[in-house]
Amino acid sequence: MNMTATSDIKETNSLFGLNDNGDLVFKPSTSETTIVTPSLCFPWMKNNEFISIRDKHGKEVFLIKSLSELDSKSFQAVNESLLAATFMMKIISIQKIHAEFEIRSWTVVTEQGPYKFQTQIDYWPQVLNKNFILIRDVTGNVFYIDAPYELDEKSLHLLWPYLD
Repeated sequence: MNMTATSDIKETNSLFGLNDNGDLVFKPSTSETTIVTPSLCFPWMKNNEFISIRDKHGKEVFLIKSLSELDSKSFQAVNESLLAATFMMKIISIQKIHAEFEIRSWTVVTEQGPYKFQTQIDYWPQVLNKNFILIRDVTGNVFYIDAPYELDEKSLHLLWPYLD
């Protein structure tokens, strides 16, 4: 499992770094550098805590209890890798929800700007707690609404029928 790593991880005591291809690499003191993938144990509730580090076979090789426990180079590498692996768009406003032909079309405003996506007609947004809603579109993209009751009145009116 000898993988090429950047000089940063070789020259410091950092557990994590990025290799020349941008892959997250793990270097425990007792073994060779390995390309790994971070996986959030509680992805929509605790995105800075309990991060499972897995090898190419999906086997957990390390558990990060909190990103704050890492040195700055490891923190930066793991955080960057997490952002790439778990990109979700935050919905800040809902402009329109329209159903037709087994598809529900959403017109929303995200932090990145206006966006349109579609969900299956029988798919309902997941309410993970009273303050967090998750929506997955037909292509697998993930959208979320943080603090839905802070949305504007129009957005709440459009969203309300789809909540349990």
